[in-house]
Amino acid sequence: MASFVLAVLVVPAPLALVLGVVALARIHRRNQRGLGLAVAGVAVSGVAVLVAGALASGLLHFSVWSGTSGERGIPTAVPDRTVTVFDLTVGDCFDPGTGRLDKDHESLRDISAERKACDEPHVAEAYGSFELPDRTRYPGFEEISAIARQRCADLLLDYAMDPYAYGRLQTYFYQPDRSGWARGARSVLCWAGRPQEDLTASLRNDASVLTEEQVTYLTALEPAHLALLHAPRQSPADDLPTAREWAGRMAEAQAASATRLRQADLPPEVRTTAAELAAQLTASSVHWERASHAENAEGFARHARQTEKSSGEEQAVRIRTALGLPTEPAHTGGSFGADA
Repeated sequence: MASFVLAVLVVPAPLALVLGVVALARIHRRNQRGLGLAVAGVAVSGVAVLVAGALASGLLHFSVWSGTSGERGIPTAVPDRTVTVFDLTVGDCFDPGTGRLDKDHESLRDISAERKACDEPHVAEAYGSFELPDRTRYPGFEEISAIARQRCADLLLDYAMDPYAYGRLQTYFYQPDRSGWARGARSVLCWAGRPQEDLTASLRNDASVLTEEQVTYLTALEPAHLALLHAPRQSPADDLPTAREWAGRMAEAQAASATRLRQADLPPEVRTTAAELAAQLTASSVHWERASHAENAEGFARHARQTEKSSGEEQAVRIRTALGLPTEPAHTGGSFGADA
């Protein structure tokens, strides 16, 4: 009993540890009662001694944060050499606490992060944030995810106008869970990375670092890029109605980009090529429109394949070369988009 009481008081924990060990020896030898209290005294005092030693030697530091880990609501102490996702702001390059990215949502429940300089290898970069509507009732994971998926896709093109320059990007977002919502959390942080490869430079590529002609060209292509970012997460075989709806959006978006290209005030040396690219986008939009009315997944795939014949890749490379934009992604990978 003395061991347990002193252990709870923490300060005389070493004495409690000694008393607990002595008590265990006597109880075992004499077959007396009190085994539970003795074990508790040794356990509590032992932990207290270890923690006190670590604090005294400077090996253990804690930073306080307000938040929870996923839906489980379990607070987690984070060493002060790292931050939490709640400390990240737009423009921060960082490594998530789990390290390499994947599509396993469980792996993203670790809310620790390590800020890094954007010119050194890093896993991710925060590129946007927004506030959710302030409601009393928690909307639920799926509803918030649907909002975040839409808004984060839109914000990516504000931050990185030329996603082609970075190859395949995977977009992610941190959102408040039920317990965080109860404490007033309403912010969503959008970030991007590459599941199989580190980033070695910032993704920021907006009007502040591009020429006026580059911005004009990329702005013309924005509708097509944005529609591509909203590609369905399931295949036409799994969800044909959603695929058809997206194909309709692709048709409208490519037609809009074609119109913008024809009206864009581009340098004389690329205007003819831009008109050719606009014609390619118009032809592609026709096939997307047909895909939006496909009766089955096979028909959808057939029309979607036709869009590859009018991708405009050759014209785009010529325009990008003339405007000084990269003609190959800075990293391996193909298309961009997707989210988790």
